[in-house]
Amino acid sequence: MEIPEPARTRPRRKERAVDTVPGKRCPECGWLDEETATQCFRCGHRYNVDRVLAASISGLGVTLPPRVIETPQSLEHFFRTHGRERPPEPLPVYELHNAAARLRLSRGFDELLCLDELDLDHYDHQIAAALNALQTMRGRALLADEVGLGKTIEAGIVMKELVRRGLVRTVLVLTPASLTEQWREELATKFHEEFTVMTTPRQWRSAQDAEQGRWLASLDRAKLKDHSEALLARDYDLLIVDEAHKLKNRSTLAWQFVNRIRKRYVLMLTATPIQNDLMELYSLITILAPGQLGTVRAFRRTYLEQQDKRRPKNTPALRHLLNDVMIRNRRSKVDVQFPKRQAAIYHLALSEDEWRLYA
Repeated sequence: MEIPEPARTRPRRKERAVDTVPGKRCPECGWLDEETATQCFRCGHRYNVDRVLAASISGLGVTLPPRVIETPQSLEHFFRTHGRERPPEPLPVYELHNAAARLRLSRGFDELLCLDELDLDHYDHQIAAALNALQTMRGRALLADEVGLGKTIEAGIVMKELVRRGLVRTVLVLTPASLTEQWREELATKFHEEFTVMTTPRQWRSAQDAEQGRWLASLDRAKLKDHSEALLARDYDLLIVDEAHKLKNRSTLAWQFVNRIRKRYVLMLTATPIQNDLMELYSLITILAPGQLGTVRAFRRTYLEQQDKRRPKNTPALRHLLNDVMIRNRRSKVDVQFPKRQAAIYHLALSEDEWRLYA
């Protein structure tokens, strides 16, 4: 007697209960998001993308291949043919350097070691801003205090602390042409750091192989082709950009030039991060932390109010993202006693030579 094989049936999927909603809750604010969402719609919290995609893919019964990058040629040959004089460090050495940098950043910034070396009177909000830039923002920050609160002091403290801890050996400062001498003098007298004002392409070429250096330049001059080619040929440990609102437009030569500079840490200073449009803020943050605010299209859709481009929507979510990269102190919130402004008219008696000069 022949017994037929049992019919093979595909296992039925476990159906979702009618009264349940597909999705996941944000661990930060409790918002219920779609299962495939990578970022919380309300607060901007970023979910673990690998886990999100892995759960969806495994549900389809698909197994992904291992992440292996194969190169048709050796890395040494690749870097030689692409203009690098020496190949990168072996992977274990590279990981060791990264681990050492993480250890230096993860502990020890509870206090600033450089304060005794500075020749200045500082305020509490400046120390708090420097610690925030070092602890939370890992040396990549937009310093957007209101005028007169000492953004230059904050940037100098961050720079000096990184130098003091051996994390920075090369520093590049870009300022408006009218402020280069003021920056050079202030960095020398208050922070005891001597900067060379770069005015010729020859100076940049001579600095290409320097293992340490302090360079100061006008942004308008540095972005010129004969200057920028030599400037961009090397890496910099720290980049400081004053009057950073001049980089508000991503289509300008200045923005594209600064964005191409290879830097480990970067400080951008401006009292007006937004002048006409929230997209100006997006341009500045993109230099600091590419991808922090998402794509241009997503940023416009999520945070831009169509009727008034200076006013954001979803303000809590945007503020959450900006807290990772931006520091803004206001005069009304800090304990600084500014002298009162006194307007007066003075009548002066001019000499004959002065009369002829102004006549």
